[in-house]
Amino acid sequence: MKNIKLLWNRIWNLFDYIYYRSVAFYEKYHDSTPEIRGLMVLVTLQICTLLLIFLIIYALTDYLIIKDKVYLVLFMLVMIAFQYRYYISTHRYNDFKRKWGKEPKKQRKKHGIFIIVSFILVILLNVAISFIKHNILGQ
Repeated sequence: MKNIKLLWNRIWNLFDYIYYRSVAFYEKYHDSTPEIRGLMVLVTLQICTLLLIFLIIYALTDYLIIKDKVYLVLFMLVMIAFQYRYYISTHRYNDFKRKWGKEPKKQRKKHGIFIIVSFILVILLNVAISFIKHNILGQ
């Protein structure tokens, strides 16, 4: 149980960091709503990751977790609302700025590359699994 809690905390810490870096990026370029844009980057990555998990389960077992697209959209809207409440309504960006604002440049660059590669990898894996499942296996 302790390991699960530790893993859960690390995952949330990763989400917090991705949100912080996304908002900082949009804030740097004088965007009028950096918090909203940062939230959309985070939610897009989270949804793509969940879709990847769903696709892997479907590819291995032929079991669709969410069979109707309406439920998928509702799930996404609930996820966006939850994340909005968690990040924007509570103004967490300032807390994250205090926590990670003085991060060394080398470490910040390394973490930024990790975020970009993760984002690209999740999207490419979604496309690859979908392509293999539908075009090569014919299912």
